[in-house]
Amino acid sequence: MPSLSASVFDWLLLLLLVAASAMALRALYVWWKRNGYTRERFAFAGFFTLLGFGTLILGSLSINRSIIDGLLFALLKPFGSIPQSASSSLTPLEAVLFAALFVGLIWAYVRVFTAWTGLKSRAQHEQEQNREAASVLRDIKLLLNRRPEDREQRAPYQGDTQSDQDVLERPESLTWHERARKLWLLRHRGYGFDGEYDPARNCWLGEEKHTGALAVLACYQEAPPDPSALADYARRVAKHQERTEIELILAVKNHGPRPKAPADADYRLIHTHEAELLADLVDFSNYFADIRKRVEDNKLVDSNLTLQDTYTPSRCLLENEFRDHTLEGFIDGWLQDDSTQHQLALLGEYGQGKSTASLLLCYQLIKQRNEHPDTRIPILIELRGKNPRTLTPEELLATWAYHYHIDTQALLHLHMAGRLLLIFDGVRRDRSHRRYRIPDRPLPHPLASELSTGQDHGHRAAQFLSRQPGARARPGRCGTNPYPAPGPVRSRPD
Repeated sequence: MPSLSASVFDWLLLLLLVAASAMALRALYVWWKRNGYTRERFAFAGFFTLLGFGTLILGSLSINRSIIDGLLFALLKPFGSIPQSASSSLTPLEAVLFAALFVGLIWAYVRVFTAWTGLKSRAQHEQEQNREAASVLRDIKLLLNRRPEDREQRAPYQGDTQSDQDVLERPESLTWHERARKLWLLRHRGYGFDGEYDPARNCWLGEEKHTGALAVLACYQEAPPDPSALADYARRVAKHQERTEIELILAVKNHGPRPKAPADADYRLIHTHEAELLADLVDFSNYFADIRKRVEDNKLVDSNLTLQDTYTPSRCLLENEFRDHTLEGFIDGWLQDDSTQHQLALLGEYGQGKSTASLLLCYQLIKQRNEHPDTRIPILIELRGKNPRTLTPEELLATWAYHYHIDTQALLHLHMAGRLLLIFDGVRRDRSHRRYRIPDRPLPHPLASELSTGQDHGHRAAQFLSRQPGARARPGRCGTNPYPAPGPVRSRPD
C-alpha cells in the first residue's frame, strides 16, 4: 500500500510538472510578445505557473519526499530504467533551494505584472484612470468571464491610435480638450485635474478642492444629447474614490443646445463653451486706460495739445497699386475680411507716423469695443530697445503682459482663438540689411492677425515678415513660409 501511494504521488508530481512547465512557457511567450498580448493573459499564465510549482514544493514538504528524485523516478519508471528504491527523502538543502527559486519566480511575476509595458486592455486603461491598484485575481476573473461586456473590456485599448488618426483628419479639434482644461483652470482656481486625459470618454478626472467633490471635465466639439453614460461612469469613479459629491462639467467648443440633467440627478451638471470661457478671461482695464491716457491726456512736446487734438488720418499706398487708402479704413477692412492674409507690414520713412498710427489704431479699436465687443483686442508691443531675435514669442508677450499684471497663458488662449491683433511696432533691419528683426515665428495661428511697422529702405515689402533666413516672399505667395504671406503697405508722405 505504501508503494502504491508513493507511485501515485510520483505520477502527480509528473503531471504537475508538465502543467506548470507548459504554463511557464506560455507566460514567458506572452511576456516576450507583450506588444500583442494584454496584461490579463500574462496574469493568468503566470498565476497558474506559480500555483503548479507551489503545489509541487508543498506536496514534497508534506510527505518528506525528494522533488528531484521523485520526478526522475516518475519519468523513467515506465521505461524500467530506475528501481523503485531510487526515491529518497527531501534534504534541507533541496528544500531551501526550491523555496528560494519559488520566491524569485513570485518576485519576477509581480514586478512584470505591476509594471506591464505590453498591450493595454480597455479595463487596464480604465483602472489606471481611476488610480486603481493592479489585481491579479481581478484580471483572471475578467479573462475567464464570457459575458459580452467583459469581452469588450478585454479588448485592446485603441485611444492612442484614434488620437493619431485625429491628428491627420481634424488637427484643430485635437487640442480642444487641452485648451478646455487650461481655460477652466484659469477661470476656476479651485479645481484640479492632475490625471491623464481619457480619450475613450473625452474627459479629465479631478476634484473641486473646496468641497472634495469628484470633478469630471468632459470636452466635446458638440454637446452630447444625453450625459447619462458619463454620469454612470462618474458614479463608479466616485464610489471607488469614496466621494459623495459629483460635478459633471460639459465643455463644448461650438455653442449649441444644452442637455439637461434629470430632476432627481445625484450630480451637478455645469455647461460651458469656448466663447463663455474666453469672455472676460483677461482684465485689460489697465492697458486700455494707458492707451487712452497717451492719446487723450498726454501733451505733445512744447505744446498744450494732445495727440487726439492734432492727429490727421494717415494715408497709405499698397504695393503694385496707385490709389491711396486711409490707413484706418484699410486696416479695418483687413480685419473684417477673414479671407485675406493674416500678417500685414506697414512700411515708411523715419518720422512718417507709423508708430503714431499704430497707437491711434489701438485707441480706435478700443473705442469700438464699447459698441462691438467682438472687435479684436489690439496688443501694442513696442520693440524699441528690444532685440526680438533673442526673445521667444512667449517672452515678448510675457514682457508686455507683466507691465499690466496680465496672465500670459490667458493671453495666449485669446490669441489662439483669434481675439487679438498683435502690433509689433519699431521692427528694425539686421546688420545684413536684408531681413527685419522680428521673432522667427511670432505666435502663428490660423485665426491670428499681426501688424508690424518698420522703415522702408526700398527693399521688397513682402520680405518684411519673412520667417526663414533667405526666404523670398511675394504678396499673396511665399515659397518657404507655411503661413499666409504678409500684405505690404507703405505710408505715403504728404
